[in-house]
Amino acid sequence: MNRACEKCGGKCCKTLVFSTAGSDKDNLELLRTRAVAEFGGAIWIESRCKHLVNDECSIYADRPAACSAYPVHGAACVATRSVEV
Repeated sequence: MNRACEKCGGKCCKTLVFSTAGSDKDNLELLRTRAVAEFGGAIWIESRCKHLVNDECSIYADRPAACSAYPVHGAACVATRSVEV
């Protein structure tokens, strides 16, 4: 696991982020019932990755492209670290 990820315990692996832009009212209402946070035009809902074991990725070497391309220290990463999950 990336050293930066070790510090936050892989919070991005414990949440899903949905953009509020272009979402219809019914979908937003549903997402808000499950939200752990909402800011910056996004809604965070709790959804723990099944490969996260003791706050570490158990498939790190073979993780999906979406995970390996996640911009550590990027805007989404910084925002996700501020979410309590």
